[in-house]
Amino acid sequence: MIKEEVEAVLGPQTSDEAAFVALLGNANKVPVLSFSATSPSVSHDKTKFFIRAAVSDSFQATTIAALVSHFAWKQVVPIYEQSEFGAGIVPHVVNALNAIGVRVPYKSAIDPSSSPELISMELYKLMSMECKVFLVHMQKSLALRLFSEAREVGMMSKGFAWILSDALTSLLGTVNASVLRRDFFGVVGVNLVVPRSGKLKDFESRWLLASRLANPETERSDLTVFGLWAYDAVWALAMAAETVDPDKKSLMQPQDFTNQTVLMKSSASSIGPRLLDALLEVEFHGLSGEFLLVNGERKKPLFEIVNVAGGSQSTVGFWTEKDFLRDVGRDGLSFPSPGLSPVIWPGDTTTVPKGWDFNPVVGKKLRILVPGPVDPGFQRLLTAETDPETGKLVVGGYVIEVFETALKEMPYAVPVEYVQHRVAPGMKKPCYDELVQLVFQKKYDGLVGDTTITANRSNYVDFTLPYATSGIRMIVPQGKQRRTSALMFLKPLSWKLWIVTAGSFFFTGFVVWVLEHRLNEDFRGPIDAQVGTTSYFIFSTLVFAHKENIRSNIARVVIIIWVLVVLVLQSSYTASLSSMLFIKHLRSTTLELKDIPRGERVGYLKGSFTGKLLLKEGLDPRMLKPLTSPRDYVDALNNGSSGGGVGAIFDEIPYIRVFLKDYFKNYTMVGGPYKAGGFGFAFQKGSPLVPDLSIAILRLAEGDRIVEIEKRWLGDLNYYASEENNYSEERLNFDKIWGLFLITGVVSGLAMLVFLITLLREKIKEGQRASSGQPFEHKQMAVSKLCDGNAGRFFLLKPSKKAQVIPRDMDASTSSAKTEYEMSEESLNNYHSSSSKLGSRKEEAPEHANASTSEWDSITTVV
Repeated sequence: MIKEEVEAVLGPQTSDEAAFVALLGNANKVPVLSFSATSPSVSHDKTKFFIRAAVSDSFQATTIAALVSHFAWKQVVPIYEQSEFGAGIVPHVVNALNAIGVRVPYKSAIDPSSSPELISMELYKLMSMECKVFLVHMQKSLALRLFSEAREVGMMSKGFAWILSDALTSLLGTVNASVLRRDFFGVVGVNLVVPRSGKLKDFESRWLLASRLANPETERSDLTVFGLWAYDAVWALAMAAETVDPDKKSLMQPQDFTNQTVLMKSSASSIGPRLLDALLEVEFHGLSGEFLLVNGERKKPLFEIVNVAGGSQSTVGFWTEKDFLRDVGRDGLSFPSPGLSPVIWPGDTTTVPKGWDFNPVVGKKLRILVPGPVDPGFQRLLTAETDPETGKLVVGGYVIEVFETALKEMPYAVPVEYVQHRVAPGMKKPCYDELVQLVFQKKYDGLVGDTTITANRSNYVDFTLPYATSGIRMIVPQGKQRRTSALMFLKPLSWKLWIVTAGSFFFTGFVVWVLEHRLNEDFRGPIDAQVGTTSYFIFSTLVFAHKENIRSNIARVVIIIWVLVVLVLQSSYTASLSSMLFIKHLRSTTLELKDIPRGERVGYLKGSFTGKLLLKEGLDPRMLKPLTSPRDYVDALNNGSSGGGVGAIFDEIPYIRVFLKDYFKNYTMVGGPYKAGGFGFAFQKGSPLVPDLSIAILRLAEGDRIVEIEKRWLGDLNYYASEENNYSEERLNFDKIWGLFLITGVVSGLAMLVFLITLLREKIKEGQRASSGQPFEHKQMAVSKLCDGNAGRFFLLKPSKKAQVIPRDMDASTSSAKTEYEMSEESLNNYHSSSSKLGSRKEEAPEHANASTSEWDSITTVV
């Protein structure tokens, strides 16, 4: 740059060299164009005169993270070359993995000059870890030694997964087929896609021909993507140089560059800045695809996923920034299919490695922290005591049985060791938040106990799915009840059912009145009397106290069906109202925090998060009382707030179940539950145990085995909770008993139909008799008497003593009347008078009934 007065530098090849040369170019305003320095640590942003004609390694970080997520791995260990090239990609990969919840428990840096023994020692260290997924990013020479040693120590066997970065995958084509088959079998690599163009095919043919001329034994081309980038970089530099005025010379003067300070001394080159601007604007289609610089670097390409199976590599899919596709459909005819093609993994298996495992060879066990000591009143939930003879921690209870049963459901063995955190003498027992922090600080692998899942704790550890009922409720003495509503009696039936029932009452009453009005004197009289009698009769059926006599057979059928409906309604109403009153009895006046009277103290379990919840809800800290055992609960509730105790206790449902198992006769669980996460097992962030253990807990829940464990340790669902769940306040709906109303409606309708048909027939017959030679007023009178008389023998239970029916076959000469309708004007007037008096005042009926004149006989004859 100084002595030879160069205007641009093409290269250098390694990232370490590029970092140093880029500083020189930046100081002397000479563009440095690199086609192989892929480390993100060297960039145009940091050194303005550095231009990357290659693809940055940072671009493949998201592709690697997507590949890890696709196979559901939760841990990855990067193995990289200890150099500028190797370390540059690590921060980008770690950030991409952390963004999808994948943990990087360890980063392995291997020096390029490491001996096989040192590499083996590092591999043995990695082998002893639970993570079995490794990302390799290093130069080809170091990678060949690494995988050779990995095969020797047994890490290229079933259960391991290896991912290669693009820098290494792109060089696999230059590796001997026998080496690929022996040392790289089953690895998966990320590789950028180079578009197949006619220019590229022609160049590859000429390159292969030149290679064979130089070495006749060459079987395949050793051309790599780095060679294509170098070719395009030369063209880009040439095209940019043509745009610069060659007549303008550099203003730099030759200097003695042996002085180290002179190397970093800025020079006044005028061609360098113009050449840099020209390079940034160059755009053309080269061998490696479109050459276009974005912020001094090649734009992000399309990546493919390759798999080494045998002595060659094959493409199993493409990454499109959104999803994996088996084929991108570049021919325009085929439709891309999502996912990846089957992958051959180390050990010659298509089963995806689970990504982690415990190694029984090294004797590693999970150190599981158990809370303690546990109050005797809550030992059904958890027990943890040290055996005085052996000194070992003996654990048991509901929590431990659920945990160990879930471990047995997992597809692999997980050895565990239970421990308790020891505190210094005289110090308080740590609360659950402090136990969570111990796991977060990696002093223990996990926390197994009655630990509630909260949002704050989830920031430090990973919880499994809850294994116990979630929610917070209150414990109150049985005497505290809620005031029942004055309209409680209306709730057992829905409003629709009330309306239908009322309509059925009136309809049935109307049908009975129609059927009985012509026959039964109880249903006759003035309109108001008939309405009152009919309404009283039909409503008295509710208590089966109706006293009116029913004379019609068909009316009796209607009443029988209606009484059946009333019986069912009455029974359902009584049962529903009783259950509602019972539920109301179980509920306290302090269903919610806002209902707690001012000055009433509230208790909670000491050390749990319930106390923080009560403070968050606005309760006065002075009115909160921490309690430690079920016995404390009893004493506090018995004493009440006035006696130094509490009026109610807030606690999580599992603790309440343990308490009520012994004290359900005097106390009850009330109120709707406050939402809580439930009990869960806590592990270090990114622990692969969490998803597998959560699935095992789901299996237990689906098979009701957790319920069986609950019954064994905690008993069946406590009496009050079960009663409250079984007796719901769901009203009795019309949809459930509409069949009863359909039956009574159909029977009543058919009764009316039969009655009308019979009445119509009688009308027709009597009308024919009345039409034979009688005056019009006599015909009208006969019809009116027919509609309001006592005819209808079909409906009578027994004949009326007052009715005199003339048989049809009787001779007219034997009758006391010469004809049915031969009546004087006076007889007609007497009939109307007597009939109206009989209907309006029942007590006067005997006077008219005793009439023995021929006029009354004539009237009854017509009837």
